[in-house]
Amino acid sequence: MSNRITNEQIDGVIELLNETLDRPTSPITRTKGKNFCNIGNFHLYSAYGAYGLHETANESGGAYATIELGTKRELFKGVHLLLKGIQLAKK
Repeated sequence: MSNRITNEQIDGVIELLNETLDRPTSPITRTKGKNFCNIGNFHLYSAYGAYGLHETANESGGAYATIELGTKRELFKGVHLLLKGIQLAKK
């Protein structure tokens, strides 16, 4: 049994974050042959073998780093902490 965090697990928890906050679950929507960036969408960002969480900031695709680059495990835990904070704020 492996304790590795998979891309599927990360994608799943990010989708749950978007659904919990009633945000678009896809970073891009294609309409009438054109791509549109979904403002507010959280999505996976990766560079240099590290992983982070971005939030789309504008229609051109600009994004904020919500969780800075780190390991998959750090990202997975970070998104879970965001979800826990949202849950506590709703109480």
